[in-house]
Amino acid sequence: MVKLKVCGLTRACDITLALELGADFIGFIFHKPSPRYIDPVALAATLQDIPGGRARRVGVFVDESARIIRETVKLCGLDLVQLHGSESPEFCRELGLPSWKALRPRDFGDLSLLDLYPGQIILLDTWDRDRQGGTGRSIDPELLGAACQKNRNIIIAGGVNRENLSFLLSLKPYGLDVNSSLEETPGRKNHEAMKAFFQALAEQRARNSK
Repeated sequence: MVKLKVCGLTRACDITLALELGADFIGFIFHKPSPRYIDPVALAATLQDIPGGRARRVGVFVDESARIIRETVKLCGLDLVQLHGSESPEFCRELGLPSWKALRPRDFGDLSLLDLYPGQIILLDTWDRDRQGGTGRSIDPELLGAACQKNRNIIIAGGVNRENLSFLLSLKPYGLDVNSSLEETPGRKNHEAMKAFFQALAEQRARNSK
């Protein structure tokens, strides 16, 4: 079954709802330029007051030092890290933590980058010259299809929403990463949008299981 990550969480009420709705992963962005940035100390305090769920905690980092990543993982009780910058395969291996590597392919030639991270789950996000993620724009469908044929350990990010859910699930990726389509403003989730998305996901999963 395709996994679901709700990312860009900053508020306790949004985290709680994501857990109640059955998210497989909950994501927190520790990249200060992001409008969805959350301070690790503040998050650690928030998580103390939230009942544990089955969702795994993912910390998103962009070209951060190994020391800071490890300290944040320990402080916030993260289960794995998402490396969303220009981190090399060597950095990912030497970090010594469960990790996903985010790639932002511009064209079909960039799909060769997947081969540099053998055995690792790859998160594919939309290329943007100025932003590392959170653009709300979808990856070119043909590029996305080719990537999923090349590697089944793919998490699709960028513009994931109810309208393209059926198509994305048909590619049989490892998971989907949803963020901006569930927001009122960056970092603040719309609870009705969250509920509607999870309902649509449940319906699609039920159809695909028949």
